[in-house]
Amino acid sequence: MPLWKMPFTTKLLGSAVVVLPLLTLACGATPPRQLLIRAGRLIDGTGAAAQSNVVVSIEDGLIRSILPDKNEPAPAGVHVIDARTLTVMPGMVNAHAHLFSGGGCDPGIGTGPSQAFRNLHAALRGGVTSIADLGAPVEFVTALRRHVGTGRHRGPRVFVSGPVLTAKDGYPIDFMGREAVEQAAVIEIQTPMRARALVRDLDKAGVDLIKVGLQERSYNGEPLNMMSEEVLCAIVDEAHQQELRVVVHAATRASYDLALACGVDILGHGCLDPIDDATIEKIVQKDILVMPTLFVFESPLWGPAHLERLDEPETQRTLTPEIIAHLRQYAAEDKTSDEVLPPYLQTGISREDARKGYETLLESIRRMHAAGVKLGLGTDAPVCFNWHGSPVQELKRLEDAGLTPLQALSVATRGGAQILNLQDAIGTLAVGYRADLIAVAGKPDIDLDDVSHVEWSMIDGVMQNLDGPTLGEQVAGFSCLAWAWL
Repeated sequence: MPLWKMPFTTKLLGSAVVVLPLLTLACGATPPRQLLIRAGRLIDGTGAAAQSNVVVSIEDGLIRSILPDKNEPAPAGVHVIDARTLTVMPGMVNAHAHLFSGGGCDPGIGTGPSQAFRNLHAALRGGVTSIADLGAPVEFVTALRRHVGTGRHRGPRVFVSGPVLTAKDGYPIDFMGREAVEQAAVIEIQTPMRARALVRDLDKAGVDLIKVGLQERSYNGEPLNMMSEEVLCAIVDEAHQQELRVVVHAATRASYDLALACGVDILGHGCLDPIDDATIEKIVQKDILVMPTLFVFESPLWGPAHLERLDEPETQRTLTPEIIAHLRQYAAEDKTSDEVLPPYLQTGISREDARKGYETLLESIRRMHAAGVKLGLGTDAPVCFNWHGSPVQELKRLEDAGLTPLQALSVATRGGAQILNLQDAIGTLAVGYRADLIAVAGKPDIDLDDVSHVEWSMIDGVMQNLDGPTLGEQVAGFSCLAWAWL
């Protein structure tokens, strides 16, 4: 039986049998208490222009000062990092991702715990220092969160929603299948009472936010059950009572209208349908945040024409040979499928409708940005040529939607932090903020491609290992994950 289809307890216990002798391995390193970073350029994440020749002082994982570099010697005992040829900026915050997914065009290909460690390391190498998983079994993903994201050489900070809440046979069951329900990655809800009880249970389990799937039609146009207003409003009300935000998968006009009616906090996608100025104004007035997720809707169209990416060393570190072979097969079939896309994502998706939907989506984000809607980074990776480690693809689509490179970087840093309600702690380089930084070669505020040239990454003042995951790290990670579960 494929690993991803096994009960999660079976996966973890089976792993624990192999790795229990390694449970005593240390899961981290002690950070230097004080350090200085001499930055040639600094982007603070607020949208302000880059500063030149700056010294960032860090103590106990917090930024203590940001001052002009006067080339003065560092105090005794303070560790100095020379970044005078680099641009230092906040680590990016990817607030919409899926850590256990494999990255194929078929949602079942390569999915499982081992891929989660690949995805986390890939995200880190791509400049992401905080990441939110929006759709996984709550016990499993909270166990993963306990292990990683601590600033101890284990990958980005992890935030979780647990399962996707949806209507009976609603989105995303239409393409993920009933297995997602059986594995508790998706939970169907039909009554307000059940909705409230489930939100309370998820709060007790320690989720960081609540995820709801809303869509009245599949991507191939077939009708879907969508959650009623009564049920959705119950979820939102109960979540707010528990001080949890609600993010919804909403990508159509009908799902937007329902989400706005119930006062959700975050729209997880831009809109594939045309929306009017009144709707955009409501989003602004209600201070609802939006994650555009542009590239995920273009990648099935764009990927087959860019197969050279599959040969890049970074891609081969991120994706398994199984997933790479699957993507090549998808591209081969794409050449012979004229009117519809290959059926891996879902049977019968019109190529023309997919292209029109993407153009409409791009226009919706262009208009939202112009109207002052707050945007935050979400890649929805990994799926179908959109994988972890390449947030630059999303940023370049934001540029296509009319944002400047500096504005796109602000969406990826401060904007992502706003999605997670952590804008006072991460996503910005300022006194009192967590020392989550990356250094890149080049000037990403001028050329967004440079954001992919990550030289080093730091979380809580601790330099991260960008060479992982080695086999030993994966085994140690599995052991800590099993220990957290048990």
